[in-house]
Amino acid sequence: MIVDTLSFVHYSCLGAWSGSAICLVAVFRTFVFMHEDKKWASGKKWLLVFLALNIILAFFTWKNIFSIFPLIATAGAIFSFWQNNNKLTKILVYPISGCMITYDIPSGSYTGLVNEAFSITSATISLISMHKSKKNAENSAETENTQADETGLTEKQGTEVSVENS
Repeated sequence: MIVDTLSFVHYSCLGAWSGSAICLVAVFRTFVFMHEDKKWASGKKWLLVFLALNIILAFFTWKNIFSIFPLIATAGAIFSFWQNNNKLTKILVYPISGCMITYDIPSGSYTGLVNEAFSITSATISLISMHKSKKNAENSAETENTQADETGLTEKQGTEVSVENS
């Protein structure tokens, strides 16, 4: 919420009203999604409210063709946060940040470019870490299965030898 609030001020100072508007919506979106465990903040209604609000604000803040990119980025962010799926959110960082970079360059938002570079780097590191953890867990499970199979064979062979000796 702090980053979104500071970004709202930043884009407002640049006169980048589409960017400013989506950051304002993001502040409220974050507040609602932080309270998703409460009845008033749950449900599909918020997804629709924030998407509608973004479309309305995009209409009123339209400056040029680049004004569409914050709308697309925010729609992706709203959807990914609403899904409450960390992996999906990290994957969607790439197209979302791509849209914002496309908006930041003509808007002269160097701070926005740094923010998107940080987001992409962070998501990449996190996805690599998740992938490595998954691989380690699979290897661990595979090792346990192999050991269980070997133990089962040894016990079976031991039983056969005992039966043959009797």
